[in-house]
Amino acid sequence: MADRSIDSLPLPLEVRAKLAELDLELSEGDITQKGYEKKRSKLLGAYLPQPPGVEPSLPQERRTPVTPSSSSRYHRRRSSGSRDERYRSDVHTEAVQAALAKHKERKMAVPMPSKRRSLVVQTSMDAYTPPGVPVSSRVSAKIQQLVNTLKRPKRPPLREFFVDDFEELLEVQQPDPNQPRPEGAQMLAIRGEQLGVVTNWPPSLEAALQRWGTISPKAPCLTTMDTNGKPLYILTYGKLWTRSMKVAYNILHKLGTKQEPMVRPGDRVALVFPNNDPAAFMVAFYGCLLAEVVPVPIEVPLTRKEIKQRFLRLNVSNAMGDLLALIIKMDAGSQQIGFLLGSCGVTVALTSDACHKGLPKSPTGEILQFKGWPRLLWFVTESKHLSKPPRDWFPHIKDANNDTAYIEYKTCKDGSVLGVTVTRIALLTHCQALTQACAYTEAETIVNVLDFKKDVGLWHGILTSVMNMMHVISIPYSLMKVNPLSWIQKVYAYKAKVACVKSRDMHWALVAHRDQRDINLTSLRMLIVADGANPWSISSCDAFLNVFQSKGLRPEVICPCASSPEALTVAIRRPTDDTNQPPGRGVLSMHGLSYGVIRVDSEEKLSVLTVQDVGLVMPGGVMCVVRPEGIPLLCRTDEIGELCVCSIAAGTSYYGLSGMTKNTFEFLKCTNLFPDDLPKRRPAQIYKPSNPDTLAYLDFSVSTTGMLAGVKMSHAATSALCRSIKLQCELYPSREVAICLDPYCGLGFVLWCLCSVYSGHQSILIPPSELEINPSLWLLAVSQYKVRDTFCSYSVMELCTKGLGSQTESLKTRGLDLSRVRTCVVVAEERPRIALTQSFSKLFKDLNLNPRAVSTSFGCRVNLAICLQGTSGPDPTTVYVDMRALRHDRVRLVERGSPHSLPLMESGKILPGVRIIIANPETKGPLGDSHLGEIWVHSAHNASGYFTIYGDESLQSDHFNSRLSFGDTQTVWARTGYLGFLRRTDLTDANGERHDALYVVGALDEAMELRGMRYHPIDIETSVIRSHKSITECAVFTWTNLLVVVVELDGSEQEALDLVPLVTNVVLEEHYLIVGVVVVVDVGVIPINSRGEKQRMHLRDGFLADQLDPIYVAYNM
Repeated sequence: MADRSIDSLPLPLEVRAKLAELDLELSEGDITQKGYEKKRSKLLGAYLPQPPGVEPSLPQERRTPVTPSSSSRYHRRRSSGSRDERYRSDVHTEAVQAALAKHKERKMAVPMPSKRRSLVVQTSMDAYTPPGVPVSSRVSAKIQQLVNTLKRPKRPPLREFFVDDFEELLEVQQPDPNQPRPEGAQMLAIRGEQLGVVTNWPPSLEAALQRWGTISPKAPCLTTMDTNGKPLYILTYGKLWTRSMKVAYNILHKLGTKQEPMVRPGDRVALVFPNNDPAAFMVAFYGCLLAEVVPVPIEVPLTRKEIKQRFLRLNVSNAMGDLLALIIKMDAGSQQIGFLLGSCGVTVALTSDACHKGLPKSPTGEILQFKGWPRLLWFVTESKHLSKPPRDWFPHIKDANNDTAYIEYKTCKDGSVLGVTVTRIALLTHCQALTQACAYTEAETIVNVLDFKKDVGLWHGILTSVMNMMHVISIPYSLMKVNPLSWIQKVYAYKAKVACVKSRDMHWALVAHRDQRDINLTSLRMLIVADGANPWSISSCDAFLNVFQSKGLRPEVICPCASSPEALTVAIRRPTDDTNQPPGRGVLSMHGLSYGVIRVDSEEKLSVLTVQDVGLVMPGGVMCVVRPEGIPLLCRTDEIGELCVCSIAAGTSYYGLSGMTKNTFEFLKCTNLFPDDLPKRRPAQIYKPSNPDTLAYLDFSVSTTGMLAGVKMSHAATSALCRSIKLQCELYPSREVAICLDPYCGLGFVLWCLCSVYSGHQSILIPPSELEINPSLWLLAVSQYKVRDTFCSYSVMELCTKGLGSQTESLKTRGLDLSRVRTCVVVAEERPRIALTQSFSKLFKDLNLNPRAVSTSFGCRVNLAICLQGTSGPDPTTVYVDMRALRHDRVRLVERGSPHSLPLMESGKILPGVRIIIANPETKGPLGDSHLGEIWVHSAHNASGYFTIYGDESLQSDHFNSRLSFGDTQTVWARTGYLGFLRRTDLTDANGERHDALYVVGALDEAMELRGMRYHPIDIETSVIRSHKSITECAVFTWTNLLVVVVELDGSEQEALDLVPLVTNVVLEEHYLIVGVVVVVDVGVIPINSRGEKQRMHLRDGFLADQLDPIYVAYNM
C-alpha cells in the first residue's frame, strides 16, 4: 500500500533517485531498518499529506498507539515456547520498562541484568507490564536495537533454489499423437574445405607483428576516430611493434622486484580499456603476447555514481524502481567479472591513462576496490609511463603451441560470466581460416564497428588484420550515436574492402539515411554481419540492400556469419562472383519448429519464420548437428539440433571449470557420427579418468566456524590421500580398522569408503550416535575384533570418559581387552585437548590400553589429513609456551610449571608428501620458528577449491592457490586458516631421522582481537571451566568489541547469579580482560559438530537472534 501511494505522488526525479539508492542500501545491509525509515520519512515529509492534529516533526513510531491486539499477538508468540520470559526479572521488569519508556530519547542506555522467571511460577506477562508501555523485547529495547543493527541480510532460503517439481511433472501433458515428427534421412558430418598451406604464413601472430613492424614500419595499422568523425590517431605497424615490446618489457621486469616479479610467463592479466581507445588496447594485447602472459579483456567497471549520472540523463517516469533495478543489474554484472578475475588469479590490470584517471579513488589517491573484485595493481601502458627496454633485450618469439593465448569472457543468460581459453595454435589457425574464407590480402582496409575486445570485432579487427598487414578503421560507439551513417561514410572515404557490422548498425543507417550524395559502396566486397545467425537480421539485410543498392552495394557483398565464444567462427558466407545466384533462405513453419521439426511453408502465412544461410563451414573444420537431449545422435535432415564443431581453431575450455568444460568442449563420439573411424574393441575393465585433475567427489561438512562448506577433491588428490594414509598407518589387506566417525564426510568418509578399497583392509564402522545409548559399544568392538588401528573424535572420547568412568571393572570382567591397540587416533580440526586424551589414557589403562597409542591428528577443509600419528612414528611431544608471548604472535618456550605456561601437544606426524610452512596471514611472508603464523600446506592431496550453490567460489580461491610474497614464490600453497608453529624435535622416527612437529594453536577466524592482542577462545574457556564445578562447558566470542562468555550450568538456577563474579574475576586475573556479557544457559545449549568441536559462530548467531534461552544474562559487567 505504501509503494502504491508513493507512486501516485508527484515526486521530483532527484527524490526518486535518492529513494532508490536508499532501498539499495537497505537491501545490501548498509543501513538499519530504523535508519532507513527515518531517512525515507525525511525525504517524503514535504510531499506526504499530514493528518489533522498530528505534528509533522513528531516521529512516526511515537504516533503509533499501543493497541490491545498487538499486545495479545506478542503474548501469544511468547507463550508458544516451552519456557517464557527468559530474560525478564520479577523484581526489575516494571522498573526497566518504565525507565525505557521515560528515556527513549537516549542513544545508549545501560541495561540491567535480567533473570529468568522460575519454571514453577508461570504467570501472564501482562501482569508485570505497566499500562501503555509496549513490551518490545525479551531484554531491553536498547539491547534489541543493537542486536538488530548487527543483523546482516540473510541469503535466500534453500527452497528458492531447490523447487520440488513433482507437481509440475504431474501436470505435463501427454504428447500429441498428431504432432509432426522428423521423417528425413540421417545427416552426415560436413567437412569444410581444406585449410590451405601458404609458404609465407608466419609461425605465430607475434612473428607476423615482428615482420610488418620491421619491414613496413610506416604502414598504417589502426585509425581511431573522435566523436566528430575525424581521424584522432593513426597507429602504424612500426609503432605497434616498438610499443608492444615496451609494454612486454615493463610487465616482466618493472612489476615487483627483480628477484620476485609480480607477473611471470603464463600468468593472467586484465585489460581494462574504454571502447573509444582501440589503439591502447591493441598495444597492451600484443604486449601481453610478447611477454607470454595471458590477457583477459574486460569492460571498464562503472561506479554507482556513473550509473546514476547516466540514468538521470534519461527522462524516465518511474525513476526509483528503474534506477534500483539498473544498479542491482550493473552490480551483479561487475561482481561476475570480479569472479572471473579471481578465478583466473588476476592480480594486475593494464589500462590507459584516461581510464585510470576516471577510476574511483580514496582520499589518499589509491584506486578503490570494486565489489566482488580481487585486489588489483593498476598499470598504465602509455609510453610516457613506461621504461625503455635495453638494447640487448628482445622478446622470445616462438612458434604457436598449446599454451593459452588469451581468455575471452562470455556472459550467460543467467548473468554469470565464464572465461573461454583460446590457445596460441587455435589463435593462429583461426586467423588463417578467416584469411582463407574472407580472401584477405595485404594492405586492405577494413571498417570495424564492433567491440574490438571480444568476438568478431577482436578476431577481424585486432588479430587477423595484423596477420595480413591490413588497415583497420575503428568506429567508436560514441560516434555511432551521433552519426549512424559514419561507418558508411568511412567505407567511401577510405575505399574500404571489408566492413564488420551488426544488424542494428544497418538499421540505424536506414533510419538516418536522407539521400546523401557522398556515399558510394562500390569498393565494398564483403559486408560481414556478425549477428547474421539471428532470424531478425534478415529483415535488416534486405532493407539495407534495397536502399543502398543504388549506392553501389551488390547483393553478394552481404555476408552473414555465425559465431560463439566457444567455437569462435562457426560459419561465414563467402562473396561470390555469380550475381545470378541468390543467397539461400527458407520459410519455415512455426508450428513445426515448436516440435523441433523443419517444415517448409509459404510467406503468405503469418505463423512462419524466414531465415537466411550463414555460409559454409570454416576451412579445416568438421560440423554435425546432434540432438541436444539424450544420447548424442545425429539429427535427421528435417530435425533441429545443436551444432557441434571439431576444429583446431576453437576454444579449449572454460577456465577453472573442468565440469562445464567436459560437457561443452569434450564432446563424446558415438557410433552414429563417424562409424568408420571407430574400431570395435572391448571396453576397458578398469576405469581411468581422462584427466587426473577432474572432480572425483565433493566433501561437505561443518567446520569449526559453523559454515557448511564443500570442497572439491580430484581423482589425483584422492589417490594421493589414500596412499599417504596407507604409508603412515601401514594399512594392509590383513588389517582391521575400527572407525567411530561420521562416515559421510571428512576423514571418516576417506577411511571408511576410500582407504579400505585402496589398501584392501576391512573397515568396522561404529556410528557415533549409537554411543549415546551404549557408550561401551566402540571399545567392545575394538576388543572383540582385536583391532590394531582405530579412529574416533573428541565427542566419542568424551562420551567414553564420562559414561564408562565407573565401569572399568565390569568391562574387565566382560573380557574387554585393549592390549592390541597400537594407534588410537583422534580426528580433529582444532588444538589437541591434552586433558581429555590424558584422562582417557589413565582411565582405560586398567584395560591394557597403552598410553602411547593415544594420539591426535590434524586436518582441515583444504587438506583432510595433514598430520596423522603412524604406527612406527615417535611419541607425540608436548611443549610449554608463554601465553603472554602467544598473544603477540610470538612463540617462547618455557619450563613446565612456569607462570603463564601453556601446554601444547604435537598434532601427529606430518604425512608423507606433505610440506608445511608457517606464513604471515596478512603479508604472506614466511615466518621464523619464534613466530606464530598461519599454517600453509603443499601436498598432492590438497583439495582443489570450494563448491557452493551461490556462485561465490572465487571469494576463497586464495585458500587453495597461494604463493609466498618472498622466498619460495614458485610453490603453490593451501591456506588452512589455523595458527600454529613448527619445531624440530629431538625424537627420531623409524629411519633414525629427527622430524618436525606441528603445533596447532587455534583457528584464525575464531581468534579475538582485544586490547591490541590476539586471544584464543580455548584459553579463556579453560580458565572459566576451572572456576566452578557446576560449569560443564563454556564458549566465548566477541560482540561489538565486548567479550561474551556463555557457560553451561549443571545445577540449580539459584547458582546462576553466583557464577557471574567467578567468571569475571578469573578472566580478569588470568587474561586481563573485562567480560562484557555473561550468559548462563542449560547443559547442551552450546552447539558442537559431529567431531565434538564447538560451533562458536553458530552460538554467536543464536545470541544475536535471541535464541539461546538463557537462565541468566548479565550485561556490561
